[in-house]
Formats: sequence, C-alpha cells, structure tokens
Amino acid sequence: MLIELDYFFETPDGETLIYRLIQFSINGPWSVLDGDEFLGSIEKREGKWMAVLGEYLSHTMVQEAGKLIDKQYYHTLPAEICARWPKLIAEVIAKTDREYVVVCKPLINFETFERIFTKFVPGLIKDEWSVDFQVYNHDFSQDFVLESIGREEALRNEPINRWRY
Repeated sequence: MLIELDYFFETPDGETLIYRLIQFSINGPWSVLDGDEFLGSIEKREGKWMAVLGEYLSHTMVQEAGKLIDKQYYHTLPAEICARWPKLIAEVIAKTDREYVVVCKPLINFETFERIFTKFVPGLIKDEWSVDFQVYNHDFSQDFVLESIGREEALRNEPINRWRY
C-alpha cells in the first residue's frame, strides 16, 4: 500500500512550498518529503496530528498537512459502503486511494450482491481517477472486480476564451 499526496504549504511570508506526503502502510505514519529529502513523519494520535520525527516540521505545517490528509475521500468511502449494506458487508479495506478490498458476510447470495454492488458503487465515487474494488465472499471462494471510472468535474459554464488584441 502506498498513498502519495502533494501538499502546498504557504509560509507566513507568502512563499508556497511543495511537499510530498507519503503513507507506506495502512494506519502508518506519513512521511514528509521536500523533493527527495526526508523531513520527518507525522501521524494522528488521539485525534490530533503531531510530528513523530523531524525537528524542522512546524506545528502549523503539521496541522495543515493533517487537514489535507483527513479530507481525502479514501478515508470515508469504506464507511459509506459498509453503512449502505451493514448486513451484507463485513469489511472494506483501502489498499490505496485507487484500490479497495471488500469482504462480504456469510450466507448472502453473492451473485445478487454483485449485481447490486456494481450498479450502486460507481455513484459513490467522487475521485477523478478510476477506482478498483476486489470483492470477496466470506470465505474467499468467490470474487469479482469492479473497475469504476473516475468522475470528471463538470464545469457550470463554458471556459472563458481570452483573446489578445
């Protein structure tokens, strides 16, 4: 599992710095990099974002990076899917922001669930990239893959064409 985010941090003097936030494992800390240089790690403990490594990470930077991480949709999508089918789904695991594993509960009609799941889940996707779901029955003897296309953000109005005179 690898999740990588670009983080734009504005310094008090108005300069914009670009960092990469990388999480190598589920629930692991996030590494903060400036280019290829490791600056430190941050993680959420008891509901608060904090630096666990890195003396150069300011409190403001850690908090703002944490807000960006918390806003990512892959954190909430598993809960939305489980809430939709609490009697049918045992667990949804985010492998990355593009891949999820879904495990069903015992005693469900897996073929019927596949038809329902493939019709409903694409409507939940809010990301602009494709998202894949590997879905298993309770004992992993049956499975299917749903490859969902990402959403294109629709423009409310046509783009403005600017003409040079």
